[in-house]
Amino acid sequence: MAQPDFWKDPKQAQEVIAALKEAKGGWEPWTTFEKSYRDLEELSGALEETAAQVRRLHAELMALAAATGPEGGYPAPPTPPAGGGGGAAEAAGEGRGEKGLTKG
Repeated sequence: MAQPDFWKDPKQAQEVIAALKEAKGGWEPWTTFEKSYRDLEELSGALEETAAQVRRLHAELMALAAATGPEGGYPAPPTPPAGGGGGAAEAAGEGRGEKGLTKG
């Protein structure tokens, strides 16, 4: 297309451009897939980091509960679900009638 005589034959130029568009279009699904895959890898890494943080915080909570004990008047800490996840609603105590640890 950069050659000066490319546009001298408009029909041939259109055929070349159509073939180029078709070739580029064949790669588009692959590049879209690759981008989605890389995004998922990044999110997976963030999820692993979050799960590790949840496990660390649960260990700290268990240590705190052991240090204060039932005589401290605090309820037993919840056990996280398998895999260290749980979701925001569970972390906030929703669905259990609790709003975190309250003395009582």
